[in-house]
Amino acid sequence: MAGARLVQLGGIVIPYAPYPQSLPQEEPGTVFSWVHSNIWDTNFPARQAFHHTFRYSIAITEADEKAAGPIDQLAARTAAVTSHPLMPVRARAETRAGLPAQTRFLTLDHPLVRLVGLTVPSEGQLMIRLQSLADAPVTCRISTPLVVGAAFRTNCLGLTPHEIGIEPEGTVPALGTVAVVLHLDSSEE
Repeated sequence: MAGARLVQLGGIVIPYAPYPQSLPQEEPGTVFSWVHSNIWDTNFPARQAFHHTFRYSIAITEADEKAAGPIDQLAARTAAVTSHPLMPVRARAETRAGLPAQTRFLTLDHPLVRLVGLTVPSEGQLMIRLQSLADAPVTCRISTPLVVGAAFRTNCLGLTPHEIGIEPEGTVPALGTVAVVLHLDSSEE
């Protein structure tokens, strides 16, 4: 489907060579979406129907690119809003005296590393998936109030883990992903 353009900026072209504009003038700042893309020269027949939901995240920055940081970082943060929306989860804890009114579950100490996922691969384990927006490898430290018995670096699928110690800190590849699996210590509850 290399030729199927589902989203176009400024105007929408007719899907036949030489692909002329269908509007009398370009409309800068307007996002157009094809409701049905099967009229393009693809391997899908025009009679094949489907439904597709379009969601947009739009960010506006100052004209001075350096004021807001590199544009690709802004684009990644903006896209994360719809590709990884926050999902509320209700968690209950027993009432104990001395519990703080607020605490952080997880903290990352590098501003260009973002949390892209949390899973529980098995009981007593927490997998933290990270993505770097930096264009060079960076070191990122993970902090949590949870009692950690061991930590393992792995990929986002959890394959080939290797132990990194209980002070989870490591290098995240440039514009890459990595995962850390924390083995929680239940003996200190």
